[in-house]
Amino acid sequence: MGNNLYRLEEGFLCGPISFGDVIEALPTDREGILLFRRRMKRGGLRRNCYGIPHDLVDEPSFADLMEEIEHLGGFAAVDFKGLFLVYLPRTCDLDVSQELHRLAGNSKWKRRFRRLQTSLKRTLI
Repeated sequence: MGNNLYRLEEGFLCGPISFGDVIEALPTDREGILLFRRRMKRGGLRRNCYGIPHDLVDEPSFADLMEEIEHLGGFAAVDFKGLFLVYLPRTCDLDVSQELHRLAGNSKWKRRFRRLQTSLKRTLI
């Protein structure tokens, strides 16, 4: 972008900067290494992280979801074979959680039943 300004094209699970932010960074004497100075402008995206089954990543429908997120102006990545990091524009109404449940074959009723089972187990212990 010039003037030591860079737009982040990677997502981070934690920290003060996120995908899409414009930062100021200074060059160092090592190639490809910059010294972060400050965030100049927020990317304006909301960040969510989901735990997903390892085998879900290999499904073609999961690749379709990743494409849809990018098409909507967002960013998605899978880290550690089970953490699904998603950045979406604040105006986007895609319900990623619902899509993940659909892809995993978890109906709304099945999720409610599992929650009920869990709460019953806790009260019996």
